[in-house]
Amino acid sequence: QLNNLEGMANQLGNLGLVYGKTGETSQALMYFNEAYEIYKKINNALGIASELGNIGIIYMKEGEMNKALEYCEQAYNIDTKINNVRGMIADLSNIAYIYKEKGDLKATIEYYKKIYELHKQLDNVQRMVEVLETIIKTYRIIGNLKKQLEYSQYKFEIHEKANNLQGKAETLMNMGLIQLDSGHPKTALEHLQEAYDIYKQLKDLEGMANQLGNMGLIYTRMNEYDKALEQFKRSYEFHEQVNNLKGMGAVLGNIGALYLDIRQPNKALEHLERAYAIHQKTNNLQGMANALGNMGFIHKQMEKREKSLEYFKKSYEINKKLNNIKGMSTILRSMGLLYMKQERWDEAEEKYNEAIELNPKDASARYNLACIFSLKQEKSLMLQNLERAIVLDNKYKKMAKEDEDFRHFWTDGEFISLTDTGE
Repeated sequence: QLNNLEGMANQLGNLGLVYGKTGETSQALMYFNEAYEIYKKINNALGIASELGNIGIIYMKEGEMNKALEYCEQAYNIDTKINNVRGMIADLSNIAYIYKEKGDLKATIEYYKKIYELHKQLDNVQRMVEVLETIIKTYRIIGNLKKQLEYSQYKFEIHEKANNLQGKAETLMNMGLIQLDSGHPKTALEHLQEAYDIYKQLKDLEGMANQLGNMGLIYTRMNEYDKALEQFKRSYEFHEQVNNLKGMGAVLGNIGALYLDIRQPNKALEHLERAYAIHQKTNNLQGMANALGNMGFIHKQMEKREKSLEYFKKSYEINKKLNNIKGMSTILRSMGLLYMKQERWDEAEEKYNEAIELNPKDASARYNLACIFSLKQEKSLMLQNLERAIVLDNKYKKMAKEDEDFRHFWTDGEFISLTDTGE
């Protein structure tokens, strides 16, 4: 009525947002396109970029990622031209999301780096830290430990500059875990000790307990079991002081696993049963599954095979409920080994096939299937599965040459050719 084209475009855009939120994407697109045409008519670049971005988001919701990318890139180009930094950040965030959905994580990271630089330009420290965390998580998915560490260092420097002790401690803890995964346990311990000292300064007992627990895990991996137990016990005491049942359960589980490693099954069972009771009380299903799995390993160690299978089955069901593929695979392989020990070949074969169905790249399951077919003297299936295991992990060449399960074929020409290491 007032012939206010800009006002009309604003309201059309708002209507599009409402329909977008209610899932009525065709209506949303209609209103966004009408708003876009008006903004174009009055040469309002800010409005044009906004509606192009909104259209891109609708296509993202509909799963049409190529169309979404086209519109978001147009929006970004216009926002760049008019130096609309906040708009550029929004556009780049959408583009990064699209590339993530398309599975191109390297491109995703490059766009997050651009977002980081824009937040830096705005001196938005909180957003800078959040973007760095996203970059680190994406590098974690890729498996690039060096880059995880590099960007964690940037994050630490920001916290240090802002004198954010909590942020420094959290980052040091994560850097310690990255160093551990990188094969540097001593450096990992140094970072965790630094984190512990900061949490102590903050009088944060839970933070202190978590660092001691992590240090216990590192000492366990280094086979320094006395030091590991010391750290775990101190960790448990702090968790107990703040009544952190989840932390108490986790530490008891780790102590149980340690006793399992050093073949003290009775002590291992005692701690794992206590851990299981706490996990049950707090409804921590993953904790319950882990405790049951470890109790299965203990009974296996004690040659109580039927009892072991009972615990493995319970652990498997909880992992299945949680859709924990890794946990399910581990338990299936363990059950397969138990069935092999009992010469229950068909049941063992079934479990390994289930593990492979969950994870087609499971080299261990392939290798054990080859062992079964070797023991059954089914040459063709043995060679087929052994070849796949070797393709996935070359270590199985040497293992097969020395494994008694393949003794029937040690002089077979095809087996010799397949396992030839050149030594």
